[in-house]
This record gives sequence, structure tokens and C-alpha cells, in this order.
Amino acid sequence: MIMATAPATPLIKGAQPQLKSTGQPSGATSTSSLVETWEGEEARDWLEVPTPVVSQAGSRKSLRQGYHSQTGSGGVLAGAHNFSVSQMNAVEVTTQNIHNNIGVNPLKDMLPHAIPGAEFNSAARDPPPKCHPDTRTRIRANIQNRIDSATRLIWIHGPAGVGKSAIMQTIAETVSTSATLFFSRCSDPPRNDSKKVFTTLAYRVAADNADYREYIEQRMYQDPTFLAISLAEQFSRLFVAPFIDNLVEPGPQRWVVLLDGLDECRNDNNDQCRIVDLIGDSILRHAGATPFVWVIASRPEAHLINALRKLKEKFRGRPTEFWEHSIPIDSDDAAQDVERYLHTEFTKIRMDNPDAFPRSMSTWPSEGDFLKVAKASSGLFVFASTVIKYISVDRPASRLKLVISLIDQCILNSTRISQGPFSLLDVLYTQIMSDIPEDLLLVAKSLLGYSRLTSEGSILGGVLVPACNVLGLYQDEAYDALRKLHSVVSCPSSSDAHDHGIKFFHTSFSDFLFDRSRSRRYHVDLDQERTNFWRCCIRILNESCRAKSSALVPHCDGKACFGPLNITAFLF
Repeated sequence: MIMATAPATPLIKGAQPQLKSTGQPSGATSTSSLVETWEGEEARDWLEVPTPVVSQAGSRKSLRQGYHSQTGSGGVLAGAHNFSVSQMNAVEVTTQNIHNNIGVNPLKDMLPHAIPGAEFNSAARDPPPKCHPDTRTRIRANIQNRIDSATRLIWIHGPAGVGKSAIMQTIAETVSTSATLFFSRCSDPPRNDSKKVFTTLAYRVAADNADYREYIEQRMYQDPTFLAISLAEQFSRLFVAPFIDNLVEPGPQRWVVLLDGLDECRNDNNDQCRIVDLIGDSILRHAGATPFVWVIASRPEAHLINALRKLKEKFRGRPTEFWEHSIPIDSDDAAQDVERYLHTEFTKIRMDNPDAFPRSMSTWPSEGDFLKVAKASSGLFVFASTVIKYISVDRPASRLKLVISLIDQCILNSTRISQGPFSLLDVLYTQIMSDIPEDLLLVAKSLLGYSRLTSEGSILGGVLVPACNVLGLYQDEAYDALRKLHSVVSCPSSSDAHDHGIKFFHTSFSDFLFDRSRSRRYHVDLDQERTNFWRCCIRILNESCRAKSSALVPHCDGKACFGPLNITAFLF
């Protein structure tokens, strides 16, 4: 039995509690991490747990240490007297014990502030783009060396289709990273909310680092709105304060953070530049205190190039901490890498389709055709990969002849070929769109436009079945319209159509569609598609109201439609 005197704030209210036995040895001493638990509906009222202390700047103090500093060295019953406790059950007070009661789960609470599917190994990006074996070896080695050296900010930039995302993916798979974020405005759902960039990265860091997770836990317990703040304040709270205040021990290793596709951030260009400025300024001010190495990849958009120029000026006196690398389209390394990729993929196509090649075709493709495709690519990986996808879908020998014919026509048109590989890519995209049957072209354009609208933050998701319902399409009609586009978009199977939508393989195809000067008759007018979208929504609401008033569920005739009672909830 333990005899104790009562403290100034009484712990016992009413009758004596019944405590559970833990089987403690009789000689065990009481410690500062003991708290008594008992049975009964009023259990919470018997014990007052002090509010955890959040440590001050300059000293690293855990939540557990803060708790002990209030209870003292004698435990929660120190100084108590004139009552008895029997059958004591001793429970060690830990962060988990306290927060099981107060309901703080940092990772769960951070999840709404994170962009889903943005990690390098997420299911939403499977299969991700990655460097073909033995390609991009020089630039990958350069990035690796910079990460291992004194460099704190690495910026990779180049035009669409040169393989930036593949390089970043391969780096993420080969380097020990703390957090990765792969933006995409064409994904479903889109991964492009600039307001969630730092909270997404912090979520990943917290998932892997217990000290950092405990820091977030303390702050969110003290202030549940801890993450609902501006970009600048987010960055300060999540990537600066925990380290300069010695609240998180970074250890000897660098914490590598990858940001791919910064130019695809939604909101506005100012946010993209602000993200760059915050990262750069933190390195200049706190490089010795913070452990991060930032690797950013983007297109050379004008506003980002201007931000890059300003960064160069700021780092003039500290050149080893900042490194930028431009990936050219037609470099010798890129051309050689494309040739390796094409050789491997052509071989694979032949092995996968033995019946498509007669014995007389001992060599395929011919050396001349191979060199034409390689030269037309000019180091642009997206052109080479689109050609491979296009010819591997069906009748590879015949489709390659068509591609060679397109290249020959462009060669004859010297003005067109002088514009570089992107003009050839437009010719290839035009050919792919022309394969769609004329009576299904409007259907295909509507579905592609709908996919883009939903990626811009529409109230509806880009899932295929709701898309068919909104646009008033039969599901088989949609699949027929998309059948010829498998080389440029991913279309879910019918079993997955209730959960997934259309995905563009590369943003260059969406850029082509929505630029009238490039796509011409295949141009998708987003303003027109947006108007059509709302007309369809009004039609659905009218049909729903009529069906509800007659207490009948509308007949769908094979269309993927909703019942009258849930369509309003679906729309709003």
C-alpha cells in the first residue's frame, strides 16, 4: 500500500478509486513517469494531467521532458497525504499516452494539408517515368556529386520532353531522400496546389523522422491551425524554426528534398517564384543550421528564369552552395541516349510481336529507318517515346512506315524541319488525332477537354464514368473515341472507370491540344468546353428534378448515369 499526502489541487474526488495491479515488484521505486489509472466512468476527473510544455528557443526539450518538468521528480502524487492507494497500475507517460487522450495524431492531422499521390513511389504515378538503363548517366552523376558536396540548392531546367521527370525519378530511387514532390497539372486528381507544397513535404519528413514528428505534434496540440497559414509562415515553421531553435536534431546526413515540375504549380506564377525565394533565402541565412539540400526541376518559363537570375546574384559570394544545369535538346549525350532507348524498345517490340514480322523481314527496323527516327528525335525523349508507344499499339511495321513517311514529308518541308523536334512532335500528334474516326472526334475532344477542366480544380473529379454521365455519353461510345489515343493518354479499364479517369502521358500533348496554332482542326477550345460542361450540369439537374417529382429513377439506356436523389450532392 502507498501512503501519500494530498497536493494543493486534489486528485481524488469522492470515493477511493480501484486501481489495477501491474505485478510490480515490491521493491520497485516510484519514478517521474508514473501515472495511476483506474476503472469507472469518472476516471478522467480523478487525474489532472498538466499541459505539455513546448520548449523555448535554444534548448531541445521533448514533450516527455516538458511533462516531467511540471510534475516534478516525485511523480504526479508527489506531496500527497491522508489517503491510500491499493492495487496500483503503473503506466509510463509517453507522447503516445498523452495524445491518445487529447486526440492529436500528427500524420493524420497533416494529411488534409498534403497533395495526394505526389511521392516518387506513389501508386498514382505508377508506372513513373524513369531513365532508361545506361542513359543520362553524366547528369545523374553530376547531381549525385552536388548532393554529396557543399551544394544546398540544385536547379535543373529544360524544355518539355527532354526527360527532366525521368531524371528526377531516377535520382529519387537511388538517393536517400527525406521528401519528394512530383507536380502534374494533367494527373487525376491534379498534383499542383502551390499552397500545399511545404505541408506535403513536411508530411513526408514527419513520417520518416520521429524527432520532427514530435515537433509537429507539440505545435499542433498547442495550435490546431498550425498549418493553415501563408506560404512564408509555413516554410518558417516547418523548415527553419525546428532547426535554428534546436528542437529537432538533424544528425550528420543531408536531408534531400526533390521538387519536380515546379512550373506546373497551380494558383499563379508569384507562388512559384515565392517558393524559390523562400528556399534560397533560408539557405543564405541559415545554411549552417538547416540540413536540407533542395533539388528543383522545371521548364525554363520566363518568370522562373528571372527568379533564377536573381538567385545567381544572391549566391555570387557563395558559388558552391547553388548549382544550376540546363538540359539542351540536341546535345550529343541526349542523342546517344535516345539511340540507346530506341534500340532497346525496337528490339522489345519485335520480340513481343513475332507474328507481325515475316521471315523476309530479317532486320527491323532498317538502319536507314532507325537513323531517321533517331535524328528526328534530336535528343527529345518525348518524341522517341511517343513513336514507340504509337507503333507498339497495333501493326508495328505498318505504323513505323507511316511515321517514316511523316518524317520524310517534314524533311521535304525545310521550313518545318528547321523549327526543331517540337514541330515534328506536332506532326506526330496530328497524325495520332487523325486516326480517330470522324464521327467520334467531337466526343474525344470533349473528353480530353473535360479532363483538363477537372485538373484545373473543377467541382467534379476527372473520373471516366461521371465524365460520361455529365457529357451525356454512352460508355462504349467514350471508349471507341479514346481507342486510338493509347500512345498519348492512359484510359482506365471498364472495371476501373468508376474510380479513375483519363491521364495524359506527357504535358506536351495537352499543350498541343490547347494551342490552336499547333493543333489547328484538332484544337480543344477550353472556353467552349467549359460552357458545354455547365450546360450539361443544368441538363442533369433538370432531369433529376423531373425524376424526383415523379418518384421514378430515370432509365439510362446503357449510359453511366446517377439516380435522381444523389446527383445534386454529386454536383455540389
